[in-house]
This record gives sequence, C-alpha cells and structure tokens, in this order.
Amino acid sequence: MGKEDYKNEKKGHGFLCVPKELLFDNRYKQLTIEAILLYAYMLDRLKLSIENGWKDSDGKVFIYFSLESIMDLLKCSKGKAISTLKELDEKHGIGLIEKKRSGYGKCSRIYVKEIFELSVSENEKTREKNEEDLEVTNKKHEKSKNKMSRSSKIEPIEVKKINPNNTNKSNTNKSNTKSNHIFRKDMEEKITIEQQIRTNIDYDSLLLTHREDVEQIDEIVNLISEILVKGDKRKIYIAGDMLDCEYVKERFRELNNKHIRYVLFILKNNKKKINNIKQYLLTVLFNAPATCCSFFQNQTFDK
Repeated sequence: MGKEDYKNEKKGHGFLCVPKELLFDNRYKQLTIEAILLYAYMLDRLKLSIENGWKDSDGKVFIYFSLESIMDLLKCSKGKAISTLKELDEKHGIGLIEKKRSGYGKCSRIYVKEIFELSVSENEKTREKNEEDLEVTNKKHEKSKNKMSRSSKIEPIEVKKINPNNTNKSNTNKSNTKSNHIFRKDMEEKITIEQQIRTNIDYDSLLLTHREDVEQIDEIVNLISEILVKGDKRKIYIAGDMLDCEYVKERFRELNNKHIRYVLFILKNNKKKINNIKQYLLTVLFNAPATCCSFFQNQTFDK
C-alpha cells in the first residue's frame, strides 16, 4: 500500500452487513463461507429494492439475483453456484431465502428473509422436535429399566459404552474454525474492494438509471474486483496483449459512473458476435477512460 492509499483511508466506504448469528450460532454452522457471503449480498440488494419500491402484488419486497451473477460474485462454477444457492433456499437448505418463478425466460424472484423471521420458525420446529424427542426418550428409558431389572449381570462399564466421547468431532471443529478464519479474511478483503468499486461508480445511481441492466452492472463490478484482487501476477491478457498487472489495475481504479454508462451502452448496441464475452468486457473497461469522453461528446443522451 502506497502513501497515497494511507492519505485516502479516511474516506467513506460502503460495507456489507454479515449477521453475527451466521458465523457463531450453531443453527447456521452447516453454512459455507460462500453461502454467508451470498446472503450478505442479498441483504444489501434488499435495501436497494426497498428504496426503489420493488414489490410484488402482495407488497412483499423481492430481488433478482441470476445464477451468472452468483458465479461472478463467488468466482465459481455453475454447479457450485447452484449448491450455494440451495444452502439458503427454504426447500433445500436453511430457509433464509424463498424463490418464486417470474415466468418463462425470466429470473426467479428471490424473497430474502431476515434472521429473526427464521428464528421464530426454527423455535417452533425446535419446540415440536424437543417434545417428540422427550417422548421417544421416555419410552427408551422405560425399556432400558425393564431390561436392566431382568438382567442383573450387566456391568456398569457396558452401559458407559453406549455414549462414547467423540474426540474426532472435537478435532474436526478446531480444524474447521482455523479454515473459516482464513476464508473470512479473504472475504473481508474482497468485500472491501467491491464496496470501494461501488462507491467509485456511484452504484446506487446506476441502479436507478439502468434498472434493466442490474445483472450486467453486478457482473462488471465483479470483473473489476477480480482484476484488483490479483496478487503478484505480473501480466494480464487484455485486447490481445500481455499488459503489466499494475498498469491494468491503475486503469481499472479510474473507472467511474460515466465510464460504466459508456460500457453498458457499448454492450447493448454491439451487433457483432462475441466469442469471449469476458475478454471483450475487459477490453471495453480497459479502454473506457481513454475513449469515453470523445464518445459522450457525440451522444445526445449524455447529461
């Protein structure tokens, strides 16, 4: 980090809110770090939907989050994106989201539930399960009493073997905790960078002026962050050339609201077949600071 970075560190940053329950409550211990990150993004998107008045006929607020956007966000395969989404879905997973189809060829609407909503439902299920478990335990206890009274030869040591200490589980939990700390550190770095990008491009303003391009905007944010989080890689392939990594990063840090509007316009009006959309988008983003001004001078839609 250079001196200039330290000078700017007091500038306001946006942050994702990750409910602490997802990290420390045993009810959510089966969630992967990817699922937790995805839910945090969905909560953040929910706030924007509320501000923009995106509600269904019943007045319920919803969001759109395509599978492609999840793949870009988590930098994962389609299969991984599907499985991560299922972790949150009420039909297959913990129940933090509910999906409803919007029609053929359209993204499903996603209703994001707050932690407390799930807690009420989970408490009711827990109460019912505890009652069932208590009934089963009582029956087993009665059977065990009858069996012990019929056979006085059974020694106490044999009874102790029924519930052995699970040392493997304890060791596994310690290992998982260490791994989770590493993942959380990486997640925090990625979240910080993406929030800075959203601030630079005035993300909220883009969502208001380009509502039909929400998924495309998210893909652009994810692609920019992918470049900025690259470690010691010295070269990046863009526009048919191997360019210095730091030079490319510097260009991507310059991107602002006008540049992204320019990129969205180029993508929407391109009539040629694109064989590699990622490379094409990287090229357009890289060239945007150099070509954007001349372009807007000839466009009547520029403010």
